[in-house]
Amino acid sequence: MSEVLKPVISTVNFIRSFALNHRQFIEEIGDNDLPYHTA
Repeated sequence: MSEVLKPVISTVNFIRSFALNHRQFIEEIGDNDLPYHTA
């Protein structure tokens, strides 16, 4: 059972950390009034 859950838990943790980092990145851009997209 643990052999099955280990990669699943790792994947879920990776996705959650990516979402958290993305949310913090967006908040940081908004706080500094920097353009999200640059031309």
